[in-house]
Amino acid sequence: MDVYIILLICVLVSILFQKYTNKFNTRIKKSINIIISLFLLLVLVGVYSLRDNIGYDYAMYIRTIEEGYANDIYASKGEIFSAALLNFAGFLGEPHIYFFLVALISFILIIYSLNKYIEVSNGLGWGILCFLAIPIGFIVTLDVQRQFVAMAILVFATRYLILRSFIKYFFCIVLACFFHISSIFYICIYFITSSKFKYKYFIILLLFGYIISYIGVNLLVNIFPFYEEYLTTFSSEGGFLQITAYVVWGIIFLGIKKYMKNYYNYNIFLKTYLWGLIMIVSLMPLFNSVQVVVRLGGVALMNLIFLIPYLFYAFKNYKWMVEILTILILSFMYIYALLVTVPGFFIPYKTFM
Repeated sequence: MDVYIILLICVLVSILFQKYTNKFNTRIKKSINIIISLFLLLVLVGVYSLRDNIGYDYAMYIRTIEEGYANDIYASKGEIFSAALLNFAGFLGEPHIYFFLVALISFILIIYSLNKYIEVSNGLGWGILCFLAIPIGFIVTLDVQRQFVAMAILVFATRYLILRSFIKYFFCIVLACFFHISSIFYICIYFITSSKFKYKYFIILLLFGYIISYIGVNLLVNIFPFYEEYLTTFSSEGGFLQITAYVVWGIIFLGIKKYMKNYYNYNIFLKTYLWGLIMIVSLMPLFNSVQVVVRLGGVALMNLIFLIPYLFYAFKNYKWMVEILTILILSFMYIYALLVTVPGFFIPYKTFM
C-alpha cells in the first residue's frame, strides 16, 4: 500500500508546487513546469513498469510475450503496433519492457496534452490527480495495456479537435486502432465537438442511444467476429457506483458551463465527455457489464482530466475551499477504488525488482 500513498503524495506535492510558483515570471514558471512534468512522468512510468502481477491482464500479457503468439492474437485483427511492442519485449527476453514502453508512450502523450490544451493554470497536477481518482484512469489502465496506448493517442488527438483538422484527427484514429481496434468508435467525436452540434442534441442521442448502440454492436460483431465472444464473456458484477459518479461529474460540469464562455476548449472537453456518458448509459442494457461499457467509453470519460482544472474558475470567490474539497473527494475516490479492488492485483504493490 505504501507505493500507492507515495504516488498520491507526489501528485499532491506537484499541485502545491505549481500553485505557489505562479507568482514567478513566465520563463521561470515554464522551467518549473518542465521539472514537474518530468518528475510525474518518472514516477508514473516507474509505478507502471516495475510492477509484478499488478493488473487483471498482467498474466495474459506475460504469457503472450513469453510464448510469442502476439501476431496470431493481435496483429491478425489489425492491432499491429500492439503486437510489435509485445514482440519487441519477447525479442529482448524481458516482458517488463512491454509495460515500460506502454507507460512511457502513454504518459508522455497525456502529460503533454494536460500541459498544452487546458486554458487555465495548474492543469497538469489536477489532471493527474483526477487520473488517479477516476476508475477509467489509474485502476483500468494498469490492466488494459493495448487500450491504454490507444486512449493516450486519442487524448493527444484532442489537439486536432480544437484546431478542427479532420485529416490529422483521422490519422490519430487509425494510429490508435493499430493499438486497439475499439478506437474506431471515436471518429464521430470530431462531428460532436463541432460548434454546430448543440448541447440539446445530446438529449436526442440519449433517447435513441439504445438503437444506435444496438446497430453499432451488431456491425462490430459482423465486421470483427472475434469480439463476440469477448463481449459475451462479461456479466454484471457490480460497479454501478462508478457510472453514477461519472453522471454526477457530468451534471456538475454542465452546471458550470455558463461560467466558461471565455474558454473555447472547455466545450470540446465537455462534449466529448458527454458522448462518453451517452455510450455507457446506452450500452449498459445490451451488455449488462460495467466493465465493458466503461472501457468502450473510456477515451471520452478520460476528458475529466481536462475538465477538473476549470472547476475552480467557476467559483473564484471560494477557490481555495473548492480546491480543498476537490483534493479530499479525488483522494477518497482514489483510495476507495484501491480498497474495493480484488486483493492480489493491486494491494499490496509488488515489484519484480
